[in-house]
Amino acid sequence: MTCSAGGLDEWHLRNPNRVPYGLYALRFGNNKFVAVGDWGTVLTSSDGFNWVSRASPSVTLLDGLVFANGKFMAVGFPGLVMTSADGTTWNSGNVGDSRMLRSVAFGDGIYVAVGDAFTIAVSTDAVNWSLTPLGSTDLFSVCFGNGKFVITGRGGFTMVSTNATNWTYFSMGSPNIRAVTFARNVFVAVGDSSSIFTSENGLDWAPQESPAYAWFTGVTYGDSGFAAVSDPSVIITSPDGTNWTQRLPDGGGLFTAVAYGNGKYVAVGYDSSIVTATNILYPWRDYEGGWRGPFYDIAYGSNRFVTVGSTSLTSSNGITWFAIDSIRANEAVIYGQGKFIAVGRHAIQTSLDGLNWIDQFADGLADVSLWSIIFGNNRFLADGDATFTSPDGTNWTKIPERTGIPKAFGANLFVAIDGDVIRVSSDGLKWTQRPSPTSENISGIAYGNGQFLMVGSRGAIFASTNGLDWIQRDAMTDLWLNGIAFGQGSFVVVGWNGIILTSTDGISWQKRDSGVRLDLGTVFFANNSFLAIGAHGLIVQSGSLMTLKAHREIDSGLVHLDIDCAAGYGCRLQTSTNLLDWTDASPTRIFGSATFSQTPGTDSSPHVYRLSSP
Repeated sequence: MTCSAGGLDEWHLRNPNRVPYGLYALRFGNNKFVAVGDWGTVLTSSDGFNWVSRASPSVTLLDGLVFANGKFMAVGFPGLVMTSADGTTWNSGNVGDSRMLRSVAFGDGIYVAVGDAFTIAVSTDAVNWSLTPLGSTDLFSVCFGNGKFVITGRGGFTMVSTNATNWTYFSMGSPNIRAVTFARNVFVAVGDSSSIFTSENGLDWAPQESPAYAWFTGVTYGDSGFAAVSDPSVIITSPDGTNWTQRLPDGGGLFTAVAYGNGKYVAVGYDSSIVTATNILYPWRDYEGGWRGPFYDIAYGSNRFVTVGSTSLTSSNGITWFAIDSIRANEAVIYGQGKFIAVGRHAIQTSLDGLNWIDQFADGLADVSLWSIIFGNNRFLADGDATFTSPDGTNWTKIPERTGIPKAFGANLFVAIDGDVIRVSSDGLKWTQRPSPTSENISGIAYGNGQFLMVGSRGAIFASTNGLDWIQRDAMTDLWLNGIAFGQGSFVVVGWNGIILTSTDGISWQKRDSGVRLDLGTVFFANNSFLAIGAHGLIVQSGSLMTLKAHREIDSGLVHLDIDCAAGYGCRLQTSTNLLDWTDASPTRIFGSATFSQTPGTDSSPHVYRLSSP
């Protein structure tokens, strides 16, 4: 019998269909779209609908992109340059400067990259770069057309050059110009405060009227005309760059860039949104995939997960999720006494199946918002602007004072955190309080293995066996820790930048790779796995902490059972011939992974095997 690491080593993205990092630049080339953004993100798509994440040599922001001279070039921070022939395999370099690069263009055998603090970098081979120290203004965009490079920047600052060495510069007398493109023998520049300008030579610019007030961030040209996008959720189109019409994208988006290729317009945003259109006149469809959050809380019962937030979802396995339209109490949810209870703004709702929800009523509920709920000792406690209690989830009573958020229940004790005060109660009605042991903000608390653990800002972790006397633990991080849960012998903590920490004793902590770099707010254990939820609709799920696979040798009839249990807590292998009476098939508790061989019994009854938590 051999042991190995368990399911906490593996975390799987369940929603949305791709990691929702911000996207800031988009181009089409070599029959594919390439989008880049936060954390070195690189996505590719042949159709604008289905996107694949690619390995990137960078973990910093990529803000500019061009396809020219047979290759993609992405630029970003700090002075970063990445090149790829196919958008899949990337090489990394640097212009020799640490400032942010915002845009890059190619023309007449010359690459020009521009960025913050008047950064202008020039190269003929995409490897060796020369810098032009001319000023201090931030430069946002560069394009090449009609034999000229045109650069736009802060305050309408504009530069024009035929050789990327000698520049003519002036101001359009406008707000920031964020993007510029060239097509149909005209330059089109867009920017803040609905700014749209056109020019045939890059020197003389004419303002154009926008059909919508917006801060435009991207512009492109395709077969049916120009398209410009903005944050938030504005797309305008024009057949000639002069006459513009507003379009309404499905689902909205905080758009940053737009491109055209393979008969499609595609726009991306820093909220990870992606929309497409086959013609500038047609609707722009949202093809992001998955549900957008944020999500605030999660519960499990009746063989179903329920998560609440700006969108509320349900799932039978934590993998495939569906929207629930009937929940309006979307701040917190719990399962107890055979029902789900959800609380929110002026609302308490209950459900037996997680799908159909019924409003509950209480005196004073219409005047308050509730942000948390807990169940223990046959009592529900809901807290927010006030505290309500119920023995059954249906009949609610407001009690005189707030108890605190967050809460945990264990060892027949409620423990609540209320700012700089910690309160403890055995019945949820009478509370003993003490000053908090820390000035850090406490955002999560859980009970397991005979102790309470609470987590908070700057990596704070504190432990207590009675809820009143606390000892600080070292989390080995200064990131804000948002949530904590206990299951199968392990504590799991989540927080900023996708951090996940695990521990079997609350003392020694191990960092796990969540696969995301966005904030996780809440973590929950049920059905043999942990689920963490957070910003931008994030749902990540750990590997199963108990798995059982069986295979039989045909000749001997010997049954081999491949077992995977929580390394810190273990499980028992049990067998039954009638699904009612179960006996241990293994003499000891199993930790981690193992293979167990079982000789069939002499009777003809079928043997069923299961894993059981101790």
